[in-house]
Amino acid sequence: MLPGVVVVMAAALVAFGMVLVPLGFVPAAAIFLVLSIRFLSGRGWGFALAVGAGSLVAIWLVFRIVFTVLLPAGILPEAELVQALRDLFAGGTR
Repeated sequence: MLPGVVVVMAAALVAFGMVLVPLGFVPAAAIFLVLSIRFLSGRGWGFALAVGAGSLVAIWLVFRIVFTVLLPAGILPEAELVQALRDLFAGGTR
């Protein structure tokens, strides 16, 4: 018999995979992380939002900026965001 937590998290991973392409990585991962942290930790929504947002920023920076991995863009204008970050760190000159 599978514990309920395993079943719920497996379903959450399947749902994450299904919405990844239409929504894009950032929104899908944000929803997945916040709901998973809330479910697994048993703490409040503020904690889940803070940890989820911090984790998502770290994951996105490492994979998209450092390793330059192309993540599914979806509904977020990710290319413009990446260019704005590059401009910010390059002193904003073009």
